[in-house]
Amino acid sequence: MKCTIQTITPVHIGNGKDYGPSEYYLSKSTKGKPILVKTDLNQVFTSLPEDKKDEFIQHLTDHTFRLEDYLKNVLGKKPPQIKKYLAPLLCKNPNIINEHIKTVEKPYIPGSSIKGAIRTAMLHNIIAYKDIKEIRKLIQRNRVNFWKSQKFYDQFFSNPRKNDPKYNILKFLQVTDTGTVPYPSIYSIVTFKAGERRNELYSRGGKTVYVYAETIGTGKKLEFEINSDYSPKLHRDLYLQDKEQYLHIKKVKEFLFKFSRDYINHEIGFAQKYSIDLLEKFYSQLESKNDPESPLMRIGYGSGFLSTTTGLRLKEEDPETYEMVRKTFRRAYPFEFPKTRKLTAERKTPLGWVKVSTSE
Repeated sequence: MKCTIQTITPVHIGNGKDYGPSEYYLSKSTKGKPILVKTDLNQVFTSLPEDKKDEFIQHLTDHTFRLEDYLKNVLGKKPPQIKKYLAPLLCKNPNIINEHIKTVEKPYIPGSSIKGAIRTAMLHNIIAYKDIKEIRKLIQRNRVNFWKSQKFYDQFFSNPRKNDPKYNILKFLQVTDTGTVPYPSIYSIVTFKAGERRNELYSRGGKTVYVYAETIGTGKKLEFEINSDYSPKLHRDLYLQDKEQYLHIKKVKEFLFKFSRDYINHEIGFAQKYSIDLLEKFYSQLESKNDPESPLMRIGYGSGFLSTTTGLRLKEEDPETYEMVRKTFRRAYPFEFPKTRKLTAERKTPLGWVKVSTSE
């Protein structure tokens, strides 16, 4: 089935790489807006005269080296064909920038990220109170942390008689990568901390800490497909016939809608509890965008513990078990966990919110 994701807030899914001022220079669009030009350093090197190549390599070992200054003050020009891609710059003075995953230098959203969000939404909806009690016993008995206890959830999608990936019903739910967008948009991101007495931005040495990241910006539409391969005989042979519903797009949308609804309600309550007006306003407006036929979903960097795990369900259903989970985290705070939220510094909005629609 063909599907579309529309980004409501910036989405960042990293590829594990980053770059700094030694690999980009700043320019302006035809409308006068700032853009960042990511360069190919190999092409820069190749374009240099022979007497400048060794010097350029030495410059790259200097952490203060800025390619923009070098092109302007040393070369006096920008060599041709050094541009990799352009990125609208929606922040000031970026330092180290985390790259978004791309193909042919264009950002996209991996199908694995979408499928992971679907799996979390499913678990949120199908876990029963008796299951939470089992999680509690597991943590108590084995003294494992929350992440190691995640294997417990495999049973909801698998043949109870086999511990083998081929007996997992989600293997038969295929989610493709999305298409691409022409370019990433660069935002700066801050960490907002709720406090018992006051709220603040995370800082180090008295200075607010900023993280710079390429993102798929707001209002972008990306197409992908969700397909399922259900065979009554095969799934009966695999003892998965009672899990057929997880392969129906109608059920997937229902799970996404309910999980987003519950998460948004939690965040509104969190914002009211700590008097965070900007978050309360954002989630109150976001609430109206969540629709059973076109649900919301959260993916990528900044999504947070509650939207990427079953933590929200534990917190709602069994505060005592959730308290046990909190204690397994080294830097958890007793008055609230988690107490931080990642926001774009420019718009003060959470990251990773998208809207999913389908076409028959």
